[in-house]
Amino acid sequence: AYGLVPVAIVLAGLLAATDAIDVPLDAGTGERVVAVRSADMLRERHEMLAGDLTVDLTAAPLPRARPARVEAAVGVGELRVLVPADATVAVDAEVRLGDVTAPRRDPSGDTGVAVEESFTLEGGRGAPCLAVGGAVRAAVPGEKRWRS
Repeated sequence: AYGLVPVAIVLAGLLAATDAIDVPLDAGTGERVVAVRSADMLRERHEMLAGDLTVDLTAAPLPRARPARVEAAVGVGELRVLVPADATVAVDAEVRLGDVTAPRRDPSGDTGVAVEESFTLEGGRGAPCLAVGGAVRAAVPGEKRWRS
């Protein structure tokens, strides 16, 4: 009976990990760049279980009248969202462990555990608008970046 204790500990750890991560276990691992080039791709939720995920919106068909909503999540790793330099971007970011960084923004943002930040990066007049929602459960090396 004592031989099952290590198995129970591993199973309990896996259950706890899947509860803490809101991405499917089959979302993939490694390094991935998603170049969004269509309205359908813009509506998809971009996910990765573990690794580095870059969502490139620099050539996406972005509306100018109303914000396009983009969702992305990484279980363990780093999430980067690349946006057009002149875009207005409203960001809702959640990092369970790590920090949030963005250009055109005060670099002294929160870092640590359960970081939740909402901010807007103002773009040019008549520029495309984006609403970006992203989550990273454990950031490695400890960052979530919103780049332009």
